[in-house]
Parts: sequence; structure tokens; C-alpha cells
Amino acid sequence: MTDFDLMMILKRKKNIYRRTGSDIDVAKRNDDQILVLLETMQQAADQDRQLNRANKPATKKIALLKHFLSQLIKKDLQLPLLEHNVLNVLADWISPLPSKALPCLQIREGILKMLGEFPTIEKSYLKQSGIGKAVMYLYKHPDETNANRKRAGELIHGWFRTIYNVNIELKAMSREERQQLEMKQMPANKRNTMDSLPSARSDQLDEALCRIWLLDSFLFARIVVRSSTGSKAPGTARLGADSIKCAFPSRTKRPQEAYASVTMQFKPESSPIMSSPLKALVEFLRLIYAKCYRKVVRECNQQMSYAIRRLLRAAMCVFSWFVMPYSQCVSGRIERRKLPPIEDPLLLLSATVLAERIRKREIRSEDVVRAYIQRCQQVNPLLNAIVEDRFEAALEEAQEVDRQLAKGTLGPAEELARTKPLLGLPVSIKESLAVEGMSNTAGRKLREKKVALSDAPVVHQIKRAGGIVLLVSNTPELCLCWETYNQCTGLTRNPYNLQRTAGGSSGGEAALIAAAGSLLGVTTDIAGSSRLPAMFTGVFGHKPSPYVVSPYGHHPSCDDENWGSFFTPGAMCRYAEDLPLLLEAMRDPEGTPVTLHKPVPIGALKCYYMENDGPSGLTRPIDADIVQAIRDVAAHLNAQR
Repeated sequence: MTDFDLMMILKRKKNIYRRTGSDIDVAKRNDDQILVLLETMQQAADQDRQLNRANKPATKKIALLKHFLSQLIKKDLQLPLLEHNVLNVLADWISPLPSKALPCLQIREGILKMLGEFPTIEKSYLKQSGIGKAVMYLYKHPDETNANRKRAGELIHGWFRTIYNVNIELKAMSREERQQLEMKQMPANKRNTMDSLPSARSDQLDEALCRIWLLDSFLFARIVVRSSTGSKAPGTARLGADSIKCAFPSRTKRPQEAYASVTMQFKPESSPIMSSPLKALVEFLRLIYAKCYRKVVRECNQQMSYAIRRLLRAAMCVFSWFVMPYSQCVSGRIERRKLPPIEDPLLLLSATVLAERIRKREIRSEDVVRAYIQRCQQVNPLLNAIVEDRFEAALEEAQEVDRQLAKGTLGPAEELARTKPLLGLPVSIKESLAVEGMSNTAGRKLREKKVALSDAPVVHQIKRAGGIVLLVSNTPELCLCWETYNQCTGLTRNPYNLQRTAGGSSGGEAALIAAAGSLLGVTTDIAGSSRLPAMFTGVFGHKPSPYVVSPYGHHPSCDDENWGSFFTPGAMCRYAEDLPLLLEAMRDPEGTPVTLHKPVPIGALKCYYMENDGPSGLTRPIDADIVQAIRDVAAHLNAQR
């Protein structure tokens, strides 16, 4: 028996002896009831683990969940439950099974809700139980729902404050309030030392005065500083509500003369600033300096940035004179080859048309999948866009779809269009997204190949919609380049000109789709990773709004709470009519709702566009045909008003 267990036994006995009369019997009955309850819960958790190891459904906990939650939410039992280590049992219930699968959604949701209703949990219970680690695992797991992830985050935030004795919400405090709090928490001897050192304050004063003296040639003006309140700390003067006007001395004066010129503006008998001149004046001059500095930057920024841009543009021109001939010489040595022409007519049909014909059994899914497999085998030796394929498994899945359609077990075609819009269609996935059993290195050269253990949520949605995964496509290392190249797979080329790049970071998807080697592609996008390769290869790439598609299951990942506001999986295809079809299938059912098929009043939209990115020194001007295309779109939208 550990010291902690002994402490808990003594604590329970102490709590029982505090009660008098009939309360003792009630407490004993509650303790017996709690022990039986926790023992049954622990047995159910152990049985579920054994069933999972035997590849059988783990159903013991879910069968007892409703009864246990009805007992655990009782207010009079919550404190005794904590004393009997209920958190250890709850941690076992929400921990992953031996197969790394999460427990049932109802179990996770019910326990997280119940923990949120518990009273404040002591630090000793949290540290000993391991409940924090289990809840943090749910918070970070890519397959967890957004609602449960939010509940887990709230629990972790509250427990963190309990463990580290954080009782003040610093985020809700202003800067002045935080400074006052730091002064109060500072030892008294340190505060007295800071207030009794005139040399340190004099150094600060000289520094502030020198800064103003150096800036006054730019700002020979009058600055008005208003302050309605001041610091209430001892020894600090308060600035009144009246305006304080300060005329800057000329730059030729020394800092000491500047000090005299500034202090002449104040009268000791009328201004409280002279009651503590050094400390208050330093703060006053600091405020003036901040305003002066911002004004100087605004006035000088345009001229200085223009000069810097001109220098950069000149440097880039000189650099191009040497690099461009070398680049053309190297690219000229590459054999000028072209992709073989498209022969199978199935490769020229959109996904919308193919899906409808498969549902009506006008064509077979196996024929469509086989056509795209053969096309991939034709073009990939030239494009180098495939990291790993699963062609044999895809053909078996397509054959199974055809058998199910022939038997009629999947339902009528109208229902399939709603429940399985991608039934029988081949889909390619960017390699940085997890596809169970396939490469998931994101272009990194590792000692051991990283293989995804489970599907990313967006891949799960694709399979749920009936899509058949053909392959995972190439990406630059960690998806951090506008060109698709890494040391594992190599360089992916543009299908229209093998001497040029397909873009990045979803260049593998763009090259395959443009070459008719893939019908639909699942990409990712944070700063153009779907849209730039689509522009380079003449296909359609779309970045959805945040959380329309689940952003989890990607490598590399990020724990920042704002990650999903910038990063999202995207859709890519050859035909614009396929974008709504693919995006609807990818959409997270618990994410941001979208209405893709409702008509949009284009005349009511306000659209903005740019014909250039300004006088940049590092980018080339936009081509005239692209500018004309932008103008044509703007004219079309204006005509709809």
C-alpha cells in the first residue's frame, strides 16, 4: 500500500467520524455503494480491453454507461467518489483501447460532461489519478469531435489553474493592472531598492531625453499628451487631466539643455509632476517618445521602403542576368518529351457524370478505376507524382461496389446520390494526409518509413461517401515549398511542359489531375498549397472556409488553437462542376455548415481584386493575359448587378 492510499484511507475515516447520529450509517451505506459501483466500472473497463485484444466489439462499458452516469452525477456522492479514487476509474474508461481506437463516442461525451459538473478537484487527486493525461489525449486526438475537444480543453484549463495555483485571469487584465499586480507581488525590499536608487532613474531619464533630442529634427512640433489617471504606487506622481504641452528644443542643444527646456514648461506650485520629478518625468517622456517614434516611422516608411524596393529590384535584375541563361541551358539539355495522348473516353468525363452513370449501372466502377490506373502507369514515369499506390486493393473495392449495385443492397439511385455521392469513383490523396497503411512522411527522409495507423477525418469522409482511394501523391518536405521536390520521391514535373514545375505544395495532385491520372484529389492549403499548383497546371483548386473540413490527421501537425483558422484540407479537380460534389463529401458533419447548392445573389456581393502586388522588389510583374482575365471576371460580376 502506497503512502497516498494510506492517506486517503485516513482521510475517509476522518470524514466519517465527523458525522454524528444517523449520518454515520448513511455514510457507511454510501461508501459500500460507491465501492461496488467503482469495482463494477473497473471490471467493465478490463473486459472491454480483453474483448478488443480478441478483435471483438467492446460493449461492456456502453451497456452500463447510463446506469453509472445516473449515479455519478448525484451531488451528495461526488465528494465521496473523489475520496474513493473515482478519477482513476474514469481515466481507464476514456483511455484508448489496446488497438489505439477511442472508446465509444457516448462514453467520451458522457464522462467529459460529468467531469465538467464536478466540484473543484483537489491537486492531489488530479496528480495521482492520471485523468489529466487521458483528457489531454482526447483533446489532441484527430478523430475526436469538436464538441468533446472543447469540453476537454475547458477541463484542462481549469485543472491547470488548480495544480499551479493560478487564481487570476491575466488575459482579462489590462497592462496597467498587470503592472500593479507585479508591483504588489514584488518583495518589499526590492520595491524599496528600486525607489531609492536615483542613479538608475537618472540613467532612464537621460536615455529618454537623448531619444527625444535625436528625434526632434524630424518633429519640431508640439505634442499634446492627455492622461486622466496615473499610477497609485507610493512615490509616483499622478498626471492631471489637463493637457501638458511640450515644445521640443532644437537638435543642436545638448541633452542637459533639452532637460532644462522641457522642465521650464511646468511650475512646481501648479503641477504635481514636480513632486516626484525623476520618476514621473521619465514616464511622461516615455509616452512622448512612443508617440514621436510612431509618427517618425509613418513619415519615413514610404520613402525608405521605396528606396529599398528599388535596390532589391536592381539586385534581382542583375541576378537574373546570370541565372536565366544558366537555367535555360540546363533545361535545354532535358529531353523534350510529351505525355501520351488520352485514349480512353472515360478519362474525359467529369466526376458528376461518372457517379450518376455508376449509380444507374450504365458503366461499371471497375472500368473507371482500371482506366485511371492504366493512365497513372502511363504518365507517372514522366511526372513522378505518385509516392505509393494501392491499385490492387482499389480494383477489389470497385468490384465489390459493382456486386452490391447488381444485388440492389445499397438502395435506389436517388438515395445513393445523397448518402454516397462518390460511390465507385477513384480519388487520390496528398501524402501528408493520413491514409491507413500508406506512407505519411510529408516528404521527409527518415530511417524508418512513417506509415499512417488510421485515416485522417477527411479521408474517412471520402471513404464514407463511397470514394475509392487510389494512391498518395508527392509533396515537398513538410509541405513548405512552392515546388514539389523532396529527397525521397524527387521532383514532380508539370504535365504541360516537363521542363517546368507543377507548383506546391500539392504539386503531385495537380500534376496527376491535369494529366488525367486522377479524377478527384484531396489536398491541403494554408497559404496557397491547393490554389497555386492548380494555377500552374490549369485545374481547379479550392480552399474551404475554416472548419468546413476537419483539419486534423495531417503531418506535420500543430497544437495551436488557431491552427484550424488558417489550415484546412482542400479540393482539386479538372471540372468546376465537381467542386461542390467533392467538397460536400469532404465536409465535416459536425463542422461549419455550408449551403453549396443554394443560389447566391451575385449582384449583392461586393468583390475586390488586384491587378498587381505593388512595387515589390522580389516578384515579377503579373502577365498581361492574367490581368485581362481578372478584368473580364470583374466585368462579368458587375454585369450581374
